Amino acid sequence: VAPGNNFASHLYRVKVHYIDKNFEKHLSLIVKVPSTKGFLGEFLEVMDLFGKERKMYDTILPNFKENLRKELGPKSLYCPLRKGLVLQDLTEEGYKMCNKWTRLDFHHCEFVVKTIAKYHAASVLCFNNDTKLVESVCDEVVYPDGGPYEKELKVWVESALDNIAKKLNIINDCKLYADFISGKIDQMWDSAKSMCKRKLTGLNVLNHGDLWANNVLFKYNSFNEVEDVKFIDFPIARFTSPVLDLMYFLWMSASERVLRDRHEELYNIYLLNLNYNLQRLGCVERMSRGELLQDLCSLSDWALLSICLFIPKVMSEPEDYNMDVEVGKTKECFQKLLNGKSFTELLPVLVKLFVDWTQRLKEIV
Repeated sequence: VAPGNNFASHLYRVKVHYIDKNFEKHLSLIVKVPSTKGFLGEFLEVMDLFGKERKMYDTILPNFKENLRKELGPKSLYCPLRKGLVLQDLTEEGYKMCNKWTRLDFHHCEFVVKTIAKYHAASVLCFNNDTKLVESVCDEVVYPDGGPYEKELKVWVESALDNIAKKLNIINDCKLYADFISGKIDQMWDSAKSMCKRKLTGLNVLNHGDLWANNVLFKYNSFNEVEDVKFIDFPIARFTSPVLDLMYFLWMSASERVLRDRHEELYNIYLLNLNYNLQRLGCVERMSRGELLQDLCSLSDWALLSICLFIPKVMSEPEDYNMDVEVGKTKECFQKLLNGKSFTELLPVLVKLFVDWTQRLKEIV
């Protein structure tokens, strides 16, 4: 996988040829191993992201499949490496990744939203039946409250917002947005930590944690219409409000037209499907429209974090991406990514859409 399309790990497609009962057979597998270089490699090792992801594939997803009667991700196979995964190659079944630069239209987004609603509902049932299992994969790794890397991660967040504000300040008609983001810098780390924590009241679900276009594989029918989706990459799952997955996915992946004209429609589709699947699985929990809107309003900083911290990476060109800056220690580490052509064009569009969206939310709530 080219740089800029995959982060924090190396992926290899392995073709296996073997003989079973005198019949020659072929199998395609995906082998995933972590990056071991620099600060990123140290971070992945200490925080045990691969151990967490292995448990997601080996225990959580099979639990969801049993209850939903549907697979939401690739099968996991035995891997002799402590820090490694061997996964089913979904391309063999016709699944493929979309082009991250074109971003997703409404119908692709709708399919993802409906599927993540099933995933979230299954996580509620799993939590009710085996709380310790779900809690074993929920430790926060990106915005930890304490821990060995809180200082470095806090600098990463604050420097990213500062660099985004400076970039907006020199773009025509964006000074207002630059000032808006500058005003968020001092409180954003505490806000991020708070948003990741379990809500004291209302619905909590196991979030995918990194739900964006490259972590969703689509399957199409003969008319080139989406007929199924599956998710990959689960190392940063967290148990909190479902709107974190929704906001992250839409702001990271949805087209400008979707964000401008059909944003709220997708939230309503999600809510309908979430409550339907909760009922189908026999769960008593439900999410009201009022709770959804309140969470969107109170947790809207999550969308801004997505734009400022992760869009520069996911919109990077292969030649712009350097694995050593995945979790940077310096304020300059993202400068090359921030100056990427695709991100420079997208940034003012997304920030304006975000500000307009938050204003509409406040009027509704």
